[in-house]
Amino acid sequence: MKEQGVAVQKLEDLGNGWTIKYSVRLHEHVWQVALQQLNDGASITAIQGCNQELCHAKLYHNQATHDPLTANVCYEFLDTDSSRLYKKYSSAHGIDVAEAPQYNIDNWLNPNSPAY
Repeated sequence: MKEQGVAVQKLEDLGNGWTIKYSVRLHEHVWQVALQQLNDGASITAIQGCNQELCHAKLYHNQATHDPLTANVCYEFLDTDSSRLYKKYSSAHGIDVAEAPQYNIDNWLNPNSPAY
């Protein structure tokens, strides 16, 4: 689930005083649209605004038949999704955010680096 992203937490009342919480991943098409917008220079605020418009119009893939009560995906891009979006964006551009910055720079500039 790490690569698929986790968008929201759903709560389910079990009827016995216990409530369980489980993660629902963001639909892949939402990530694709957001990444394209980020590539085009959009701000997070603009990405969220566009997401709200697309959600309201139900223009994401499979959203027209989406039942939020039973679905294992969601379409609303939340504030908490921005860090994952930047990680995906960085990864797509060859930046390993798990590595210290100096190693990324060495990989880009050192012709002997396997990641050059």
